[in-house]
Parts: sequence; structure tokens; C-alpha cells
Amino acid sequence: MQLDTSLDMAAQLLVRRLQMRAAAPPFSFAAEDIRDEDLIRLPAERLLAELEAVEQDLSPPATWRRAFELQSAKLGSRAILVAAVEKYDLQADEWSTLLRAASCLRANLEDDQARTDLYLFVVAPAGTSTSEDWQRTARTLERSEHICRKYVWLPPDNPNDWESMADDLLNRTFLTSPIVAEAASRTTDLGPLDTILREYASEDKLTETALRAWTQILTRAVSPARVIAEELLAAVEGQSHEK
Repeated sequence: MQLDTSLDMAAQLLVRRLQMRAAAPPFSFAAEDIRDEDLIRLPAERLLAELEAVEQDLSPPATWRRAFELQSAKLGSRAILVAAVEKYDLQADEWSTLLRAASCLRANLEDDQARTDLYLFVVAPAGTSTSEDWQRTARTLERSEHICRKYVWLPPDNPNDWESMADDLLNRTFLTSPIVAEAASRTTDLGPLDTILREYASEDKLTETALRAWTQILTRAVSPARVIAEELLAAVEGQSHEK
């Protein structure tokens, strides 16, 4: 299937950012590509258990995809499948084919931890960050851990914003940056505010810099409420200048 050029570019960018983050400290994962055959082939003895239908079509996925395994002596293995999808409708054929590919990949992984820690990253078309249909699809998909854990990236229209938005997505995963991890650990005593911070970060409403600023402001908690509100607003306004 010939993908829209911008969708292909966005998917390639996410792969690069993911592999760069994985290779950097403190993770230091080594990436090893997974063969295309492992996305379309299931061992005969596992076919029924995995797909529940021998007659299902196991042709190559129609979506753009890239699979690789991250390996670390300290952290073990993780398997990654990145795919670009054009339609938000989860009943569309490309979705069933993609999930079938994820199932095939999991069945062919030799490392037990990689099989358990399989992650599917779905890249939507550019401009879908404001699409209610795509946002609904993303929420539905990410709530389900059937076959594997899933993350959906909804890129904005402007390619200049893709890199920072891709990093925001990765900060919701096991590849979260040390800065965001530190901020998250410092919000454990904020009560209900902790939930708000996490929701804002998970929905890409706060950049990494703004999240850290909010955490510092709220953990200080010595200023009058009006001052705190003004500081929080200033942090949000400041993130617009980052993009």
C-alpha cells in the first residue's frame, strides 16, 4: 500500500526518535531489526491459539511497519512494532491485519521477556492531533492490552512540531526521559493534583519543560493561590514558544 508521504515521514521520524532514546543512557538498549517474515508467519502448532482461525489470510500487513528488538544487559529485552495507519475506524481491514502482524511477531519472539514486553506504536496521519475521531480511536486502543501494549501518536500538521511531540509520546512509555521520571516521582504526595498532572502529560497537553515547571511550582506550595495560578499559566504559555 502506498502511504501518504507525510505519514511515511512521520513514521520514520518516530522510529528514529525511539531508537535514539533507547540507545542513550540510562537505557543503553541495542536495537536489532526483526525480519519481515516474523510479522506474517506463525508456527503451525500456535496458529489456533494465537489467531483462532486457520483460514485467516497471513499476507504481509498492508500498513507501513518496522519491527525491532531492544536488548540491554541491565534491563533485558523489549520488542517494538511501529506501524502507520491511515484510517481511524478500528473495523477497517488495515487494523485487523496490523493486530494479526503483532500476534505473529509475539509468537515468533524467542526471548520470553520480549514476548511479554511487546509494544505497538501506531502513527496516524499528520494533522490528526486535533481530530476527535482519531483521539477516540487512540483512547480505545491504548486502554486495551490485548496482544500487546499500544501507544498512538497523532502528529500535528506542522512537521516542525513532530520531533517534540514524538518525544512527548515516548515520555509516556518505558523510555520516559530522566527529567520526566524525576518529575513524576516528586508528584507522589500531591494527592488529586498528581492525577491531573499525569493526565495532562499523557494527553500531550504539557511538554516536558512545562510538566517539570508545574511540578516544581506545586511542590513548593508556599505562595498565595493567586501567585501559584499565575505561575502555572505562565508555564503553559511558555510551552507554546518551545514548539
